[in-house]
Amino acid sequence: MNINLHYFNKIHTLVAIFLILFLLVVSSSSLLISYNISISTLMLLPIIFVISFIFSKKIKSISAIISLLTAALILHMLSLYLLFPVGWFGDQRVYFINSIVNTGGIGSLEKYPEAIYYTHYPIPWLMASFITIVLVISPQASWSIIGSATYFCFITFLIFVCTLFLKTRSLEGTAWIIITIMITVYLHRPFQDLIPSSIGMLSLVMTLYLFKSHKRFAYILLLLIIPLLITHGLSPYFTTLFLLLLALSGIITSAPKREILRAINFATITLTGTWFYQVGTQMIDSIARDLPYRWNQVLNAITSPLFERSMTSSVAEQELHIVYWFDNIITLLAYSLPAILTIISAVYFLYKTLHKRSIFNVTLALFSLTCSLMFLIAGIFAWKGIENAIARYLYVYAAPISVLVNSSLLYCIFKTNHSLIFRFFFSIIVFITGILVLTESFYTPYASLLTIPDNLKFEKMYKRFYGGFERLSHSSLGFIIRMKARANEITYVTLDTCILSDYSRNCIYNNGLRVALIKRSRSA
Repeated sequence: MNINLHYFNKIHTLVAIFLILFLLVVSSSSLLISYNISISTLMLLPIIFVISFIFSKKIKSISAIISLLTAALILHMLSLYLLFPVGWFGDQRVYFINSIVNTGGIGSLEKYPEAIYYTHYPIPWLMASFITIVLVISPQASWSIIGSATYFCFITFLIFVCTLFLKTRSLEGTAWIIITIMITVYLHRPFQDLIPSSIGMLSLVMTLYLFKSHKRFAYILLLLIIPLLITHGLSPYFTTLFLLLLALSGIITSAPKREILRAINFATITLTGTWFYQVGTQMIDSIARDLPYRWNQVLNAITSPLFERSMTSSVAEQELHIVYWFDNIITLLAYSLPAILTIISAVYFLYKTLHKRSIFNVTLALFSLTCSLMFLIAGIFAWKGIENAIARYLYVYAAPISVLVNSSLLYCIFKTNHSLIFRFFFSIIVFITGILVLTESFYTPYASLLTIPDNLKFEKMYKRFYGGFERLSHSSLGFIIRMKARANEITYVTLDTCILSDYSRNCIYNNGLRVALIKRSRSA
């Protein structure tokens, strides 16, 4: 019975390792698309499960499982970056990095209509330009380094923050943090095509880490990360919001005055330290003028009929990802699951607060209530297909905080509930949900529940997004040539190495080549 109890107690670690290895296999499978090789997902699952079972018995170190997680997530991000064109329409950012390198200043971007976005939030592009010059590498490589380094730091600090809130360094607690990260899908998307908001998310978790860790010279360190806070316009405000919630939780629980003042000081430094920059770049003025319009959008979206959904460009783009009938179910599950868990967390921690008004319960209750509201508004806007940025950024900044509250929820439930049946069935549900989430079309466009990789799904998505004259990623070139032979639709594929001309700035710069695809007219 003791042996069975031991295995039941460690099943969450097994699930965490399985999800990591499953993502690792799925991400690596993107390399097989060019060779037209596919493996049945149902055949792979038991093999990965057996390997995970062996690993779960061998891995005793928290650092080992965190390293495995980080490697899997970075590989997944890079496989998306190298395989799929960033943002679907072309990676202009690499062209802009090269322009900065050639001219010696970011002012060279002012001749482009979209330059205001890059000049107001210059940190990522300047960092990539600096790496390009110092290491004498291509803008593509430096951009990959920036994305990978940001992702690595974000995952590390997010786990640190969750660990500090849970006040545990056990493998059990870390496993629940990892499981929550893995099933919060959109957490990983910003590092693919939203780098400024990615660094904004990083600054959010780094600020919370500095506050909770009580590091020496914490205020000085906070001042040093202000450049990260101004990388995305919303980052200072969401960071300030959660710091004020920490101060409010201290007031509610009658915490020591120094802790309340510390939270207020952190919020003040965060807001004022970024305020002067935003005033200097006239960002405050644009935000103030934009607020009434955004507020009316929120009111109109919330007050309109719930199931009313017009075919906007955002809705049309969402539907392009649906290939199989079960993609609808998986997509809904993947993006609603973090919100559902957060709402459950809000109810749970509010209930705990009524019984014991501790700083832990009150803080997580306030955090989960705030995230639930952010998820709710994001969900309404995503469903309505209007103002995609509101849905995107609310979801992006709610995601890391939802990992904090939801991993705390799961850890608390498993720590206090000793029912083996409950542990077993709950872990099975998480196990199945994780498999579905990691094959979601927005997150993993090259794999499905049927095969890994799924060439049919990949081909259909490419045809839908790039039906006319478009540029495709070099890593998919072999696949495209075979598609030409099968579908007899591609007239020619040309390679143009002159990627830094004005004409080619809208191309994909993932590979140093410009790949032009011309679809032959059937009438011809």
